[in-house]
Amino acid sequence: RRRRQSPRQLRLQGRSGSAQLKTTTSATPEPAGQVEFIPTEVPITWLLQQVKLPGGPVGAAHVLSFKIDRDAEGCRTPRRNPQVEAALYAARELCAWSKRVCQFMNQ
Repeated sequence: RRRRQSPRQLRLQGRSGSAQLKTTTSATPEPAGQVEFIPTEVPITWLLQQVKLPGGPVGAAHVLSFKIDRDAEGCRTPRRNPQVEAALYAARELCAWSKRVCQFMNQ
């Protein structure tokens, strides 16, 4: 059974398959049924805010642009500053989401 996709969703990957298990007993050795899909989300706002729209010809590539504000009060070193912390948080969230999706797909 396929779930309906809402306009806000984007399907990244899918698969289907079937198998037949023959046994000599009347009881099933494994539970019958399907794996339940639990929706999982990831915030990508920070990442999308870093995308620069192309100013050149139609079809030009979008570019990620990231800059450290060295004059900001929270900036201590090139690594210890709010911009890098936000980037690392976004990367960790995206990585965790990716792992959840892979785990589900491998069930």
